[in-house]
Amino acid sequence: QAKLLLSFKRSCEDPTPIVRRSAATALKKIVPFLDKASLLQLVESFKVLSEDDQDSVRLLSIENCVAFAEKLSEEEKNSIVKPVVLACGSDKSWRVRYMVAS
Repeated sequence: QAKLLLSFKRSCEDPTPIVRRSAATALKKIVPFLDKASLLQLVESFKVLSEDDQDSVRLLSIENCVAFAEKLSEEEKNSIVKPVVLACGSDKSWRVRYMVAS
């Protein structure tokens, strides 16, 4: 599992936008199956994807917020998920802001 998480983290930081987009899409699907320790290891990757230069990647981070929020405590939601949602709510891309609103 550690090797898979490491590979996933590398995918989140890949220079190719389509790889990062695929990683962002996969993140919401794997979060429900992770234990708390593994989930916390992916927090940095989650934040990196939410700050990506491609709006198509940032757009997917909204759905990832929901997946993370379902697994985290209230305190962790406020420190990890809430800043991402607020940043996406004031994103330069209308598509990202629209996704937050819906």
